[in-house]
Order: sequence, then structure tokens, then C-alpha cells
Amino acid sequence: MTWGLMTSPAPAAMTSLHARGMQHLHNVIVALVGPHGKSLLPARLQNDSSSDSDTESENSFSMLQPQDYLGLAVFSMLCCFWPLGIAAFYLSQKTNKASAMGDYPRAWTASRQTFALAVLSIILGICTYIGAVVALIAYLSNKAPT
Repeated sequence: MTWGLMTSPAPAAMTSLHARGMQHLHNVIVALVGPHGKSLLPARLQNDSSSDSDTESENSFSMLQPQDYLGLAVFSMLCCFWPLGIAAFYLSQKTNKASAMGDYPRAWTASRQTFALAVLSIILGICTYIGAVVALIAYLSNKAPT
């Protein structure tokens, strides 16, 4: 299928710079839209009028399911600093309950808190393990061999 740009001859009165610019714009639009009115642009570049509103995009954002970070919470509870891990596990369950009830702002808040507590638990757990190893090495190095 071959088709050229649909250009119409400009009348003699339309020889100004503005008229030539408008004709060029018309040619570009025809090249992008095509002869049958179907857009030739990729879907990601097309302007969808249903997503122009800020409130609609905010509503679609709030409808996304937040992560519960359950695996991270369980890992931090069992392998790291367990008191913060238990709190992270509780907040993970709170995220799931809030999502199930449709309270997405509360679910997002609980999700962020779960992640923060789980990461803090892992950091404190690593610091505790390092401290224990350093203390053990210091204790064993001061002990006289018998």
C-alpha cells in the first residue's frame, strides 16, 4: 500500500510565511495520521484523553495494590533483630487487611512502614552479629593459652 502526503495546491493568496508554515503542519499531521484517519504513532506516544486529568491519574495510583513485604518481614524476624522483625510482620499483615478493605492510603502507609522496619531490623541484626564476633575475638585473644 503506497500513499503520499495529501497536499493540496496552495492558492496564490496563501504565499506568506504563515501560510507555508500551516501547509507544512498540515503535511506533518497527514503523515502522522495517515490517509484513513488512523494514527501511525506508537500507542505510548498517542495522547489519550482519558488520562489527561490529574485526579484520574491519582485515583488510578491509589488503586494499585501496595506490596506487603511479607518475605522481607519474616526474614528480618527470624534471622536478624527479631523485635523489629515482629513489628514489621505485624505491619505486613496490616497492609493486607487495609488492601482487602479498600483503604489504599492506609495500606500504602503500612507498606512503607513495613519496609522501613524490616530494613532497620536487618541493619541492626548485622550490627549485632558483627559486634558479637568482635566481642568473641576480643575475649578469646585475651584468654591465656593453657
